[in-house]
Amino acid sequence: MNQKYHALIQYVHDGKSCRQIARDVGINRDTVRKYVNDYDHKRHLLIEGGKEIDVQALIESLTEKPTYQTGSRSKRKVTS
Repeated sequence: MNQKYHALIQYVHDGKSCRQIARDVGINRDTVRKYVNDYDHKRHLLIEGGKEIDVQALIESLTEKPTYQTGSRSKRKVTS
């Protein structure tokens, strides 16, 4: 299982805080906060419902591995 999944399980089922989850899983507290906020937003969309919402896509996005943007970074100048 990935770290995002473990963080969300501890948040939902165990009721742990972001700080406790960050310590247990071993990731940054801001990352845990991002996962939790994303989960709460998508959960709210699922509860509201509506015809324009793709429920299956929302559920899959909650459990998928996180993606990172690495291609658009500018090069840094190395100082001596």
